[in-house]
Amino acid sequence: MAGFGLYWVYFRNSAKPQQPPGKGYQFTMQPTLVAPKASDSNFISKMKASGRNIVVFYGSQTGTAEEFAGRLAKEAARYGMKALIADPEECQMEDITKLSEIENSLAVFCVATYGEGEPTDNAQQFYDWLQTGDTELNG
Repeated sequence: MAGFGLYWVYFRNSAKPQQPPGKGYQFTMQPTLVAPKASDSNFISKMKASGRNIVVFYGSQTGTAEEFAGRLAKEAARYGMKALIADPEECQMEDITKLSEIENSLAVFCVATYGEGEPTDNAQQFYDWLQTGDTELNG
């Protein structure tokens, strides 16, 4: 009985419905900044929109290189840098020439091999693109 009495005393005020604000109450709306939506394959736009200056590409068959790329990105945060982890298969690698548009930018590649040194499935297109040599990679 004493428990019921304590329960009633303690919770009796919390069960009352709250009244809506009366006249004279003003609602305010604050504008919010929405980051521009980058296309799925444009990692440069993603980096600019999220304020990142490092991109870590991974080529992984079993997930080890991807995990290592994640560790590198976390380690970069310890030094005040923001990293984007990217799968080269899902990116337009031609955009890597635009990396200089981002101040203090850096590209890191964590790429595994399998078999007798062949590129992983998700890095095959990147490997083929590098082999063509059509793009000037300076900087």
